[in-house]
Amino acid sequence: MEDEGKTRPIDESRIRHAIQGYAFALLPLIPEVYGPDSIQEAWREFMFDDDALFNGDDAHAELFFSWFFHCWVPSPEKGNQVLDPGVYGIPPTQTYLARHSPNLDPLLQQYLEACLQTPFAFHEVSERRPDIGFRAENLQTGLAMDVIETLASTSLQDGNIVLARIPTIHGMHLVDAISPVSFPASCRIRLSQVHVDPDSRRGSDLALLDTYFDLLESLLGA
Repeated sequence: MEDEGKTRPIDESRIRHAIQGYAFALLPLIPEVYGPDSIQEAWREFMFDDDALFNGDDAHAELFFSWFFHCWVPSPEKGNQVLDPGVYGIPPTQTYLARHSPNLDPLLQQYLEACLQTPFAFHEVSERRPDIGFRAENLQTGLAMDVIETLASTSLQDGNIVLARIPTIHGMHLVDAISPVSFPASCRIRLSQVHVDPDSRRGSDLALLDTYFDLLESLLGA
């Protein structure tokens, strides 16, 4: 029998269990508070295309929902019309936390708060360990971290550069979202020189997304 006086250590499995499927918990909030058109409005902003239509199975869906939940904010200036005016300027994750924090697993709350504070960045992969993780150097800050990630660690190669959001919780670096396309190491200089605004999460994410899609288009068109 486990000693009730002892606290179980917080490890990766506990965090994974706490955050598993969090997107499905946030999704019902969207039409109820932000309006039924908000996903399409956010998708057009994410894609830099006023005619883009999100169909749910796009290769960039994971990256999009990470940006949509943690970074997208509606505003009258952009033409967004929300059902609750109180959420203008507030990303869905922040609204979700404000409404549900008392009932959330503390690890999920900490993870979502970390996502709100962690911008996208281009990361160069090294020291890849399949099914375990890899070392990632943030090209915007120069900081390196050991990332826990099973799926991406099997497909990436050392030297690949990806756009990702990698929040840190209890000293562990986990991938919230990662781009479906990676770039070669030859793109390092260009990607490390992307200007980001340290005072604007939304501005930084959009600047990086703009560069990502521009480079993706040039590679696909080569």
